[in-house]
Amino acid sequence: MNCSNCGSPMREETYEGVQLDLCGRCKGAWLDGAELLDVLDRREKTFPPSLRDHVMTREKSKPAAPPSEEARRLACPRCSKELQVVRYEYSTEVVVDRCPAGCGLFLDGGELDHLQILLEHTEHEVHEYCEKTPFQKPSVEVQRDIDAFAKRLSLWRVAARKIGLLRG
Repeated sequence: MNCSNCGSPMREETYEGVQLDLCGRCKGAWLDGAELLDVLDRREKTFPPSLRDHVMTREKSKPAAPPSEEARRLACPRCSKELQVVRYEYSTEVVVDRCPAGCGLFLDGGELDHLQILLEHTEHEVHEYCEKTPFQKPSVEVQRDIDAFAKRLSLWRVAARKIGLLRG
C-alpha cells in the first residue's frame, strides 16, 4: 500500500501494540477500522518531556481554526476515494483524513503522538487531583475541571463516532 500523502510505500509496524501502516518518508500513518481507539487505549510508548511540553504549549496557545477548505486532496489507499478532512475534536488542531467508505484514517506525521499526549495529559490531571483530594468535596474550580474533563472524554467519543470509529 502507498502513502496517501507522498505516494511512498508504507510498511506495517507495531505502534503501541497495534499493527499500523507507516510511511518512512513523510511519517504519515494509515489506521484501519478502530485502530486509533486501540492505540489511544494503550500506554506503552513513553514520550519525552520536551515533546509533551511542545504539544501542550501548541494546544494552549493556538485557538483551533476550522479545517482549511483548500486542504490537499488525498485518496484512500484501500479504495481510492477522496479522503474527507475532519477535525478530530473541536478544540484540538489535529485534523484527520478519513475514508468516506469507512476504510480507515490517515494521520500526518506526529499527529498520532499528538492525540495520545493530549489524552494522557488530561487523564493524568484527573488522576493527580483524585490522589490529592480523595475524600474532599471538590472546590468550584476543581469541579469545573472535572466537568471539563468529562465533557472532553464525551467529545472524544463523539469525534470517534463522527469519523467512523464507533457505531451507535
